[in-house]
Amino acid sequence: MKSFTGFRLSLFSFLDRHPLYPYRDDAGELKVLLIGYGQRILDDILPTVATNGQLLDTALHITLASSNPSQCVDTLLQKVPYLPHFSAISCMNKRVSESEMEDNRCTLSFEKAQLTAEGMQQLAGEHSDYRYVIISTGTDEKNAELARAFGSCGRDEPVLIAYVQRKKKPGLTMPSTEQAELIPFGFDADGAEFSEELEKIGLNLHSSYIRSADSRYSANSVLHDFYHDKYTYVSNMEAAIHIKAKLLCCGISCSDLKQAAKEFSARIAKEPALIDRLASVEHDRWVFSKIFAGYRQLQDQTLIYRDGNTTHSSAQKWHTCLLPVDHTGVSSITQEIWQAAESGTVSDPGLDPLDQMTLLLHQKCRENAEAHTSTVDSLLKTIQDLLADNASFPLSAYESFKQLSLAVSELRIHKRSAISLYRRSWKKLYDQIRADDGVHAAVLTSILDNLQAEMGSLIEYVSRKDYKEQDRILCRGIPYALTHQFRPVVLKLLSSKTTDNIASIQQMDPAAVTFVGIARTAMELAQIDTVLANLKRYVSHYLQETEFEYSIFVPNELCGTADEEREDLVFVPLLERKALVDEMSMLFSAAPAYIDVSGADPLLTAAAMEYADTQGCGVFYNCGGTFLNISRAEELEYPFPKQGFTVEQMFSINGADTIGVESSRITGLENIYQPLWDLFLQNSMYWNTLPDKRIALPDDRTYTFPFAGEGGEVTIRTQQAVAQKLFPVLQQMVQLQYIRDISFDSVYGSARTILFSVRPGITDAAQFQAALQSLCDGFDPQTMTFSLNYNHKTLQVSGLHCTVSLADDNPAYLKGHKTILQRLTELGGIYDVVYSDPKTCTFRLASQEMRHIMEKAGNLAEAYVYYTALLDCGFDDVENGLSFRHSVGSEIRNEIDVLCTSADRSLFISVKARNEGAFADPDLNYLNMVAYEIRYEAEHFGLNSKAVLAAPALPMFTLAANGTYVLSNYAMKCRSRGVYLCGRECFQSGMLGRTLTAIMNDAVDTWSDFLRPTAAPVADSIPARIIPFEDLEEGQVYYGKIVGIIAKSAFVEIGVRHKGTVVNGALFISDIADYYVSDIHDFVQEGDVVKVVVTCIDPQKTQFRVSMKQVPERHEIIK
Repeated sequence: MKSFTGFRLSLFSFLDRHPLYPYRDDAGELKVLLIGYGQRILDDILPTVATNGQLLDTALHITLASSNPSQCVDTLLQKVPYLPHFSAISCMNKRVSESEMEDNRCTLSFEKAQLTAEGMQQLAGEHSDYRYVIISTGTDEKNAELARAFGSCGRDEPVLIAYVQRKKKPGLTMPSTEQAELIPFGFDADGAEFSEELEKIGLNLHSSYIRSADSRYSANSVLHDFYHDKYTYVSNMEAAIHIKAKLLCCGISCSDLKQAAKEFSARIAKEPALIDRLASVEHDRWVFSKIFAGYRQLQDQTLIYRDGNTTHSSAQKWHTCLLPVDHTGVSSITQEIWQAAESGTVSDPGLDPLDQMTLLLHQKCRENAEAHTSTVDSLLKTIQDLLADNASFPLSAYESFKQLSLAVSELRIHKRSAISLYRRSWKKLYDQIRADDGVHAAVLTSILDNLQAEMGSLIEYVSRKDYKEQDRILCRGIPYALTHQFRPVVLKLLSSKTTDNIASIQQMDPAAVTFVGIARTAMELAQIDTVLANLKRYVSHYLQETEFEYSIFVPNELCGTADEEREDLVFVPLLERKALVDEMSMLFSAAPAYIDVSGADPLLTAAAMEYADTQGCGVFYNCGGTFLNISRAEELEYPFPKQGFTVEQMFSINGADTIGVESSRITGLENIYQPLWDLFLQNSMYWNTLPDKRIALPDDRTYTFPFAGEGGEVTIRTQQAVAQKLFPVLQQMVQLQYIRDISFDSVYGSARTILFSVRPGITDAAQFQAALQSLCDGFDPQTMTFSLNYNHKTLQVSGLHCTVSLADDNPAYLKGHKTILQRLTELGGIYDVVYSDPKTCTFRLASQEMRHIMEKAGNLAEAYVYYTALLDCGFDDVENGLSFRHSVGSEIRNEIDVLCTSADRSLFISVKARNEGAFADPDLNYLNMVAYEIRYEAEHFGLNSKAVLAAPALPMFTLAANGTYVLSNYAMKCRSRGVYLCGRECFQSGMLGRTLTAIMNDAVDTWSDFLRPTAAPVADSIPARIIPFEDLEEGQVYYGKIVGIIAKSAFVEIGVRHKGTVVNGALFISDIADYYVSDIHDFVQEGDVVKVVVTCIDPQKTQFRVSMKQVPERHEIIK
């Protein structure tokens, strides 16, 4: 228990014991009478009463009676100039302050009174309906005298009279009567000691608030902040008192916190809008606490994020969010409005002031983050140069810097999971540099401090949320705050699946965990040992603040086959329930708070249930990331906040170490990935053939390094410019003791030869390559880049100059390729475009990321899926191109292109940009193989994983004979393999993000319903119509019937007639889909009903063309 001395804390303690809410009258009015003068009543008592008097369905009326009310008003307005939330402020019946508040929910009046016994009797008679009185004058004796006089007056209703006593003095404590309860408070010498239960609520509130911003904020840091920062402690204790007041407003007693949590949860289930109403009250409470601290609402919006300011200024005493809200508490910010704010659009004027300010702050924060971009880049470059110039820093420092740079890149694409990566890598690099005594250490630490300051606005922008949501978070977390045990001791029953053993308890952040398993045979013991090995690897990396113990119950007959010296083996005569209960009792000196039985052996579960009944433990299990109560663990139904797993953690849980993540290869495309994808959809046939036209880049080189045995000599022959870039890298490798004997050979024209030897004994290629890659990263990436091929042990040097030969027999292809290059120039993807002749083009790629996606269409599709999952879905972590090494096997390059995690769920997405013909073998064997591989990896390395095949060319639905759309053969084959198909409809409709979110959220039966096309009429039901050819117009949409097919086109009858003759529309194969179609029969058959748009009319030849792929999203079908 923490004790801070101070009058205000003792006032909080008093309000905890004597809350305001029970003293309301039948009309919902709470009238409080303050009597006295001086700093204490104006600086402490009045603000605290006004703040804590913000209650549900309550009108607060405060009267301050003083011998000099005018002076009190002047003193208050000097200290607190901004009081708009009082609907009326008066002094001796004269209004002294104007307010924009239309209701009468909060008033403040000052009255003149004689502070004598006679004056108290008169005051008591004039305010007989005031049931809560607080007295504070100059001395303890005076306060006691006035309280005695006020309480001696006869009243119809009982009154609480609190009077200030700075010191405990004999004779000043007076007995209460039936009509007046006299209570002294404010003993400075004792300090303010709160009950353990109230501190528990305050700590949980602080933890939930911190974790909502950073779910990986360490438990020890939460404890340290709460107990050692006075402001944090005081503000959370006041919030805890208000939590209890909110419950009283709902008619819920706080005498039993667990029962109160149950009743509150039941009330919320019946009345969901109550959360919003309570959130509105919480906002008012926060506003009053700020305005009485001297803050005012900011009027000059140009000050936001300027001169070191953020959303508020402590020095200038202004804040941006001291605004009234609709008392329903409902936020009107829709996803569309939020996205508009992201792009800088002015917010909807129909929003209330707080919602409008939320969007404005988001825009201002974005502008500020963008303004710091160049400074951050400069600081990172300086850090990299200093690390490269000083060989005394360990290799781990280079790795930390690499992680730091990656985190900055990912934060710039709004990747929230990168916040924790940035903080961890920054601190790790900072500690590694401080441990060095070199001359650069002090300079680097100073630069890192500057980087931290410059990154503040970007981190805030990425993590920004709806301001009203913060209040709703607090209210939704009331059951959690009441009953959660911070850092509890947990007993976890082992299951055969590692994820069951760690996913649920990690959310609880326990102080200690005891894993208990059961093994009847040697084979079961080996399986448990495998699970334990993975667990130990994981907790050593990610749960370093938690103590762990492991126990496996085995029968005595295994003594000969099991290692009897193992401390984690517990031999029992007989594996039966009573014996297991007795053994569990011996494991703990004090019973654990909770027992997690997720996926455990039935016998062990039964024993744990019996043990829990005797010890009073809470028992729960985890199902799909949700805690489900079995007994006495109701609060765990509210796992708040929820700590998401990163992709790296997910693989570590399942026994794999990630050794490469390629998300950085496509960073920097967040602003153009959608236009790039639209460009591909419109010109897919030409895009797919463009890489084949590229002439080899002059800067591309590949060098192989020998690693085994005695090392070996390496010869690099390259351009002079490349050698100049590569030489500093090799110098660093010499200092790191990886290579030696570096030298230059003679120059032949513009070429140069570099010779060096790999040192003997370097057998770990991955370690060598990681060191080389850490030094290569960032060496003038606008000219060239260095990348490593792990499988072939090669260093690849890649340039950005590109030449393509557009020569082709088909003029349409030449035109298509030029259209693509022109559009890429407009998007900033390429520049310095020069045509040496009409069919040869030279240009520079803007970045290595652009080179990557232009190498093949699959890379662009991967980038589109990656950014859609990252920016549209709100997942915890999204990674691209993961390679890993399993703990029991060799390195694996998996089939998964994009991995996503959300809480303890995951998506394994394989992107296949091949055309439909590649999948369309008669038995769908290739599709079957791909689906099997995706599902296999998802099952072995995922958390509650879903396997997804993202294939833009494959249709998800097909038109049935009855005119309805049903799942296609491709989709049905994928579902039979346990794989979700995100096909053509996802990519063409722009609903890929919505689809991935639905799959992640277990919408098994409805995940694709919104993609299903509207049912088309069958051929016989198409209304007979005659359309004169002269009335035909381009852009009209019709249903038509396929009446004929030839090699590269089909004919569609829509009812057009000319002089009595039927005129059918020509549907060319190129007008069927947005991508290359090799066989028209794969899409249409004679008799099919299709939806087409008229695209071209030739009156002279009496012909017209139609298209399926150009049908607009919004259209009217001509009947």
